[in-house]
Amino acid sequence: MIGSTLLTRHVITAKKQWGEISLTNKILLWISIVDIIASFFVFFMSSWMVPRGTDGVEFAAGTTATCMAQGFFDVFNSLLCHSVHRASGPLLVNFALGMDDE
Repeated sequence: MIGSTLLTRHVITAKKQWGEISLTNKILLWISIVDIIASFFVFFMSSWMVPRGTDGVEFAAGTTATCMAQGFFDVFNSLLCHSVHRASGPLLVNFALGMDDE
């Protein structure tokens, strides 16, 4: 989450217009934003979003809807991370060889 926050800050505070930002940085920006949102709801909010009265869960204060929303963010982030890990090999080779993404 810290890395995603730093990357997002770096891309947003760059002195460039949106059209001047490289495609790679745009993709990493959106992946980082999804990671920040998912990390907040899945890890920070954790048991607070579980329906109140669930046995064995401390600090449960949510409803069924909040639990389903948390599950959505968890699955969406997992699917996104899986696809990113599959694409990271070619990106790593691209950066290692110094190729431009333009």
